[in-house]
Amino acid sequence: MVNYNSIFALNLRKLLALENMSQAELAIRANISKTTVNLILNEKYNPSLELMAVIAEVLSVPLSTLLTDNDDSSSCIKKELDNGKVLITATVNKLQAFQIEKWHNVTVKKHKQ
Repeated sequence: MVNYNSIFALNLRKLLALENMSQAELAIRANISKTTVNLILNEKYNPSLELMAVIAEVLSVPLSTLLTDNDDSSSCIKKELDNGKVLITATVNKLQAFQIEKWHNVTVKKHKQ
């Protein structure tokens, strides 16, 4: 049986780190207590689907990103082409895809300035 609370807590922890957001800031933005955030992260509180959706909205991610088991089963294949260029093909999970998209958006924004 899938333990969605564990998956949610793990992904929430990763996204908080990625966003450089504290538990206190999440609590304020989600209009919940710091204790509730801490209990969620320690898997001692079962958040409602509504609360999970609010947290996903605060983090600007789809709820599915927080509920998907993002095991680190990514893979990468490197192939050298005849023209000397290198083609890299990667399979990533949803959280990694979100991180790549965020990095890409920041990089593009910097280059346009």
